[in-house]
Amino acid sequence: MMVLLLIANTVVLTVWAFVNDYTGFFTERSAWEYCNPLLIVETVLIFMWFQNITFKSDMVKNFINGTAKYVFGIYLLHSSLLKFIPFEKLIFRNGILFWSQMFTVSTVIFAFCYIISAIYATAMYPVYKMLNKFMSKYEWDVKSMLNR
Repeated sequence: MMVLLLIANTVVLTVWAFVNDYTGFFTERSAWEYCNPLLIVETVLIFMWFQNITFKSDMVKNFINGTAKYVFGIYLLHSSLLKFIPFEKLIFRNGILFWSQMFTVSTVIFAFCYIISAIYATAMYPVYKMLNKFMSKYEWDVKSMLNR
């Protein structure tokens, strides 16, 4: 049922985007904006779908947990790379070529952002360790701070 809702939501978003293009509102990108309620619903559905998946293989679990460390960095970096992709030239090609190009572009962007995030995390680890050592000397009483 959840997969059907996800597919239906994706179809509605895609149709909405094509209607924007067809009617001349090609500068109106509201179908794919992050604050669109349908996109938020789609995000929740994908999250719920992945939440119910269990993996028996330790290799798969380790891969997912290792990748998860850098996902926030990937999220922050990916939008700066999207401006270099000529989506206008890719959209009007045939379906199989379009999806293969989108898969390739997505994979390359993900890999590049993953590498940059991993380098950043490795470079910043000594700083985090020093800050953690420094901050652990102090006991933070949040309740007393809030009751002032």
